[in-house]
Amino acid sequence: MAKYSKEIVQKICSLISKDSYTIEEISKMVSISKETYHSWARTKPDFMHSIKKAKGEFNEMVIMEAQRSLLKKVKGYSETETKTVYIPGISPSKPKIKEQVTTKKHYQPDTGAIIFTLINKDPENWKQRQTTDTNVNINQKVDELNSEQLDSLINEILK
Repeated sequence: MAKYSKEIVQKICSLISKDSYTIEEISKMVSISKETYHSWARTKPDFMHSIKKAKGEFNEMVIMEAQRSLLKKVKGYSETETKTVYIPGISPSKPKIKEQVTTKKHYQPDTGAIIFTLINKDPENWKQRQTTDTNVNINQKVDELNSEQLDSLINEILK
């Protein structure tokens, strides 16, 4: 078993707070076994506390990125794209540029993102509603209806 140290804990926490690595990947990167990682998680409260804090930081970062991305989808955005065509030059390691085309692409706002945002940010005015209108008045008891009335009711429901 590797020796527990603050440096290893800091490396592990740094990896966890920056990306969604698995325990196996993290263990390999810091040169410990999965069993060691799990043993420290069970026996070292400060290790578990540090891991939870790093996971919280990662989650906050992901949420922030998701909000930025959603805002781009709601507003629409433009990006510049450059396409370069090369031809062989004097030496194979230094090709010449034949042409370079720069285009600006505009991406329209996304309707799904707009609906999602409105429903979640302003639920008083925007709701996902499902309504069913049967147009059937069933205030009477079924037992009180004669066969003609029952037939009429069934036909109304089946329309």
